[in-house]
Amino acid sequence: MRNIEMEPQDTIGSLRTKVEEEFGLMPSDQDLRFGDVVLSNPLSTLESFGINEGSVIDFLQTGVKKTKKEKGFEGTGLLS
Repeated sequence: MRNIEMEPQDTIGSLRTKVEEEFGLMPSDQDLRFGDVVLSNPLSTLESFGINEGSVIDFLQTGVKKTKKEKGFEGTGLLS
């Protein structure tokens, strides 16, 4: 599991940028999910989805032959 520090007012777009920096995975190859909700609108804030400290965001790597799922970003460091 990986932690990425974010703030509640950060956007999905900024989260995608952080994932790119951490994993080298282009935003277009990221499928981010919070529970059953796909986090696709880059302008939406984390807090608009109820994502806060301790939240876990799943990501699927798309655009490649083999799909990798990694539970991670525990808490994303929100409110820290």
